[in-house]
Amino acid sequence: MPAPRRVALALLAAVLLTVTGCTAADPIPGAPSASAATASTVANGWTELSPPAKDARVAVFVRVGKRMLALGSRPGTSGRTPAAWSTTDLRTWTPLSVHAVTGYGHVAEFVMAASAGGRVFAYGQAFGGAHSNPRPTMWGGGIRSLTEHEQPFTMFGGEDALAVSAEAAHGSTALLAGSWLGASGRYGATVWLSASGGMWTRYADLPGLASDPGEQTSALAAAGRTGGYVLVGASAHYEQSGPPSTPLAWLSATGHSWDRVGLPTTENSEATAVACGGSACTIIGSTLASSQHLLCWSMSTDGRATPATDGPGQGLVQVTDAALIADRTWIVADVDHVARLFTVGTDCSGWTSLPLPVDVEAAAIGAFGDGVVLTTTGSGGSRLWERRASD
Repeated sequence: MPAPRRVALALLAAVLLTVTGCTAADPIPGAPSASAATASTVANGWTELSPPAKDARVAVFVRVGKRMLALGSRPGTSGRTPAAWSTTDLRTWTPLSVHAVTGYGHVAEFVMAASAGGRVFAYGQAFGGAHSNPRPTMWGGGIRSLTEHEQPFTMFGGEDALAVSAEAAHGSTALLAGSWLGASGRYGATVWLSASGGMWTRYADLPGLASDPGEQTSALAAAGRTGGYVLVGASAHYEQSGPPSTPLAWLSATGHSWDRVGLPTTENSEATAVACGGSACTIIGSTLASSQHLLCWSMSTDGRATPATDGPGQGLVQVTDAALIADRTWIVADVDHVARLFTVGTDCSGWTSLPLPVDVEAAAIGAFGDGVVLTTTGSGGSRLWERRASD
């Protein structure tokens, strides 16, 4: 099975060159603060924001209390170096102290992150080795600093590795989700858990997640939710009747045991993004055919999922980000290698296509108050934008 999130992250790391940002009042004591610049450009209802630092690159947003963190990278002595900033108003950004301890850590870019209990967990990615493969780096901290925690190579890499696709957090525990070769000899959905962001434990053969004979499960996206975690992905079937791929969700209170939920649809498809509120999660996926389109499921806290609702799309469609903002789910999808933005109700009704401020290859979104913050990325760099969610 493909891992759309990982593919999107690799593309993002390859094409991002610069970013614009915003800034936050209420600076953290002892930390320097970026000065605000006047926003000027307005395009398709979006207002451009000034960058958190010169030539900054932002790949992911995370909320920590009233603060928003923007994580990515900045120019370094050997290309890029990991960087993160916090804000309370999208006008003044305060840089976090970032402490790398490995060679790859010094040249990594933050591409995934999650927060729970005031802690921040980040996943950095660098490219290196004989084949320039992506090399993961693991980080933990808070709103003031992030520190790299060196991992054994075989924790996330090696001949048994397939993909690390998503990150989430709940309570005080971080979760990574992806695919790994289990003791059964079959690749299957796998999770890694950590209470600190430092020491990680891999669970490759958990009942419910692991592949049964004749299938291959893949965990492609994750989220913290009321009462625990949710994963979404798919089961690829071999030499069986029916669609070659069926979408799945998994629910867990602790990350150690999982209940599998089939997502109702008759189409060959997979689930690739999930955004959760207090009472339900919206799951977004896409069909797998020569001409593809988006799909949406609404799932209650007890795991009941609605039948799939067909969404827009044509050509090759790959969901890269989703966020619950002002009672709607906002979705970034790669449609024929161009970033597109859609919204849908939490009940999967009322699909809407919204224009992005510029044409780009990659984008990511986050919620900020009653508005939306957006980073757009093309071959020339990244820029930050905001708009009211109700507009």
